[in-house]
Amino acid sequence: MKRVVTTLRETLSVTALEARAVLLVALVFSVGTAATFLETESDLHAHATATRIDEMLDSLERREDATSGPVSTDQQNVEITQTSPQEARAPTHPRRPINLNTATAAELDALPGVGPATAQAIVASRARSRFTSTDDLLDIRGIGEKKLERIRPYVTAP
Repeated sequence: MKRVVTTLRETLSVTALEARAVLLVALVFSVGTAATFLETESDLHAHATATRIDEMLDSLERREDATSGPVSTDQQNVEITQTSPQEARAPTHPRRPINLNTATAAELDALPGVGPATAQAIVASRARSRFTSTDDLLDIRGIGEKKLERIRPYVTAP
């Protein structure tokens, strides 16, 4: 070890303490580089794509809507790995809030508790007057306080 420090001191024209610091940095770098080559990737640490994350969140939302409550961690693990064909065909809610004044009837139909008739009623209502807040949905036949609270996270109005 002394020989390496002495060689570094002479080669780099540094003090003994600086030579030891350079040696330590080189050692840490070497160990880190070797560790990346030796590391094996497991499924637990694999990188998830944005699409896969969206699929997981959608499946959890469908599960939560079906049970009308939060999903436990054990249920989440089962849901993420096993999605039934019926759940795969279930309508998904918008990932981002949609604007009530610009949304299509199909987008409105995807909202929780909103069917085709209610979506058409929303479109017809905004044709008469634009929505100024999400509370304006209470004027639509078929939308009450409870349904509005389910819809509110998915809609916006200027």
